[in-house]
Amino acid sequence: MAQCKYEKSYKDIETGEEKNYSCKKIAWRANKCKLHHERYLKPNTSEEIKEIFEEEKNNSKMHPNEPLLCIGYNLPTIELAEDKKIDFIIYFIDTKFRNKIDFSKIVFTKPISFNGANFHDEVSFTASTFEQKVDFDNAKILGKLCSFQFTKSSKSITFSYGEIHNATFNQIEFNEADFNHCTFLNKASFYKAKFYKNIIFEEAKFQNDSDFSEAEFMDDVNFNNSRFLDYANFSNVKFCKDSKTRFNGNISNISFLNTKMEGIDFGDKIMWKEIKNSESLMDKMRSKLNWKTNSDYKIYDERKLEKELKKNEKTNINLESIKNAYRSLRENFDLNLRYEIAGEFHVREMELRRRYVEKQNEESIFTVKKSIFWKHFSIYWIYNILAQYGQSYQRPICWTVFLITIATSYFFKNDVEHQVLEKLTYSPFDLLGKALARSLAGIIPFDIVNKPSATADIVLRLALLPVTGTFFIALKRKMERKLRH
Repeated sequence: MAQCKYEKSYKDIETGEEKNYSCKKIAWRANKCKLHHERYLKPNTSEEIKEIFEEEKNNSKMHPNEPLLCIGYNLPTIELAEDKKIDFIIYFIDTKFRNKIDFSKIVFTKPISFNGANFHDEVSFTASTFEQKVDFDNAKILGKLCSFQFTKSSKSITFSYGEIHNATFNQIEFNEADFNHCTFLNKASFYKAKFYKNIIFEEAKFQNDSDFSEAEFMDDVNFNNSRFLDYANFSNVKFCKDSKTRFNGNISNISFLNTKMEGIDFGDKIMWKEIKNSESLMDKMRSKLNWKTNSDYKIYDERKLEKELKKNEKTNINLESIKNAYRSLRENFDLNLRYEIAGEFHVREMELRRRYVEKQNEESIFTVKKSIFWKHFSIYWIYNILAQYGQSYQRPICWTVFLITIATSYFFKNDVEHQVLEKLTYSPFDLLGKALARSLAGIIPFDIVNKPSATADIVLRLALLPVTGTFFIALKRKMERKLRH
């Protein structure tokens, strides 16, 4: 009888040593045995496959130092541990699980590898415990359910370059977790998950909603270049203050409500701007010229608030929590000496104050838009026009130059008319100098000459007073940041 010619090189999960696997079973067809031939597994042959698998599993139980090698197998629904405990190493490398798999509430005391495995139906590791290393690298979990709820891992667990549908990792406890380049093809939930050490989501891809709410990260976390193509809930998340938490790339779909962000390291390529399927001509020009506006720093929650209020007159979205998110971001960028971006978040917070207000009735607190008058003719509006809420000292300078120019022109015109009536012979340069000196008196206190018009001087001083005040506020804020750091 011909022997199965299936061969595969694999790495020892404990030592990393390269090993070779050669199947010793009798070939069924095309030089492959019944477990390796993809066409043999059918409803009427599944019991036979189970019996073969059970025999090999029982042999590993009898010889716990010998690993169970199920490399490249095609398996139906199988029972892994009747007593809910596995005391031997298992390799399910490149194994294809054709039917529903339930490995719930099993304690794995030895390492186990699912490297390159394919799960075609539902799979559950609910409430299982991994006491040693677990490898799901390159695995594809394609069923309607992938449950790791309440799972605990004492060592490292890796899902690098894997694909997972409907991932449910709620209330897991992972010592070390590596989701590097992992793709979540449907909703992914890590609600109340606990990560203790070396957490990596670098270049992971979340194609649908993802939920990390109330998760706890107790060591370094790496989300660099992860792509969140839909809503990502990071509300009420706890990041360790003494560790590094990294985000980079476009995070416009992430909500950080009620999450402290002071210790997060936002990379140089961080983007808050919403990804649009189509851009206007102006957006394309701005993108090519690398022009930015303050709206580019509008976080997900403010955009959601805007959309809700376009549909309804009021919304239950908490306005104060969005303001707190902007304050936390501002403090983060201030501490990292990135003052320009910190200022942009301060402006966004003030824009919220200008545009919206919270109200309360007997049932709840809700947010509504302010009236057009209070939105465009309020103190906030004036503060923005004059100094961009204290962030720009250039704007007050421009307003000062503008007002001084208007006042000088007015005073010069009056002096020329006065000279004609009185038949005086001052040169135009003398008259211009006196008009300029009189205008500058609005901000520099010295005696005014040529019998000034009291009304005009008072109007000029009143106009320059808020401009000068906002200039010193903006300058003070800029100097405080430099002196603080």
